Amino acid sequence: MIYPEIPENEDERLMELFKYDILDSPRESEFDDLVKLASNICNAPISLITLVDAERQWFKAAVGMEGDETSRNHAFCAHAINQDNPMIVKDATTDERFHDNPYVVEDPNVRFYAGMPLMTPNGHKLGTLCVIDTVPRELTEEQLFSLNVLSKQVMKLLELRLKLKDLGNAYVEIKNNNKKINQLNAINARLLSIIGHDLRNSINNGLGLIELYTSGLLTLEEYAENAPELKSVLTTSAELLTNLQKWGISQREGKALNLEPVNLDGLLEKVVKAQMATAKMKNIDLLIEGEKGLEVKADSDMLEFVLRNLVQNSLKFTESGRVSVKVKSKDENVVIKVIDTGVGIPPSVSEKMFQWDNRQSTKGTNGEKGTGIGLLICNEFIQKLNGKMKVHSKVGEGTEIEIYLPKV
Repeated sequence: MIYPEIPENEDERLMELFKYDILDSPRESEFDDLVKLASNICNAPISLITLVDAERQWFKAAVGMEGDETSRNHAFCAHAINQDNPMIVKDATTDERFHDNPYVVEDPNVRFYAGMPLMTPNGHKLGTLCVIDTVPRELTEEQLFSLNVLSKQVMKLLELRLKLKDLGNAYVEIKNNNKKINQLNAINARLLSIIGHDLRNSINNGLGLIELYTSGLLTLEEYAENAPELKSVLTTSAELLTNLQKWGISQREGKALNLEPVNLDGLLEKVVKAQMATAKMKNIDLLIEGEKGLEVKADSDMLEFVLRNLVQNSLKFTESGRVSVKVKSKDENVVIKVIDTGVGIPPSVSEKMFQWDNRQSTKGTNGEKGTGIGLLICNEFIQKLNGKMKVHSKVGEGTEIEIYLPKV
């Protein structure tokens, strides 16, 4: 048996693991469902979500395995975190790393192992989503693909727990102030409502597609045809998490805005340049027009977030048309307009556009799914910057969004 190597960045990896505050936490149904689905897809009696600590591997969720942890030295997953790609062991009895491993020669008699590393946005591997069998075998390409998708869902859930933990810490900091407590309770309630509905539905839609295929209700060809839908679901989940994180941070008491003169020329060039590839792909003319050299008093990061979201939305709902960002001075304000020739916003959606509890969304021209939360957050951010936002839209003609901000 060969003991697993210790990663070169082990100290940083462990710090990242501890940051998630997940070790020895109670079982959670969202994680349990993922390992059950992994077992079903891969026809494997054992499936685990493992996290590799300094001396052990601990199971956040498990199917077919007794106990909550094993020694790190004996853990297949401790080998898997040393590589970027999935680790496949077709027959452990013929592998020099594992042939005399206690879990191979004794219960549970491991023969086959496939582990997908759980990688954080910083590139650290916390553990794996793995499937195990008691007979030598392989996985099909479709099973490997599905296992990879599920491993990404595990990381999304871990990221979500971390964001909720940050909000919880903010709650502790202000627990002696009734006004602040009430405010944070409202924030948490709103976030949990969105998470419980939008994000859960998005993940369940993706899992549902995989389940249809593994149950035989979809052929491989039909599954391949629906792959763009699965990609859209994952993209929507990532977009929602990003927006929620930015909004949640902005709501935390004590997060002061850095209001200072912001030159719009450089900021708009940065935003437009980042979206130019998408515009070219959809045959859209993306332009900056109007007065030059104007400055507004704003928080640069917050304003960039707003402009990026508005341009992304215009591109999403426009095909082979035009998206322009126009800037002009008006009295004591600077007016920024994002104008598109897209599909427009139906009255049923625009009437509820700035209502958190009744928000709606529509699909983009390529079937991109929206979350209905982007414009809500943009509107709140503009209000925080002492400005206002107006939306004008006609179905089939396009949308114009006006932003008024104080001039420097």
